[in-house]
Amino acid sequence: LEARPAIGVYVRDSISNQPIASGATVILADGAFVDSTVVPAGDPAWDAYPVTTQRTYERAGRYEVTVRRAGYSDWTRADVVVQRDECHVRTVTLTARLQPVATLD
Repeated sequence: LEARPAIGVYVRDSISNQPIASGATVILADGAFVDSTVVPAGDPAWDAYPVTTQRTYERAGRYEVTVRRAGYSDWTRADVVVQRDECHVRTVTLTARLQPVATLD
């Protein structure tokens, strides 16, 4: 009666540590399998929650996790292993601390 995500990613600004999931894209890849989620921009209600993708619920594997957001450098973590237990996957929770891109004024 319950499905658990393989990976959940909190998205934060690396300098202020403020949550910035709003407007971010999270991509989970395991070999040829790729799934992604785009968090609606301008909706800070998403900021407090870990971002996951629809098709990775209950899917064990070895993932590469990428987070993209305008104004920030891409954040990537390779070899994130999600294991299965008796009933579900063991959700891996990550925090992506995005580095702001320097702008020329």
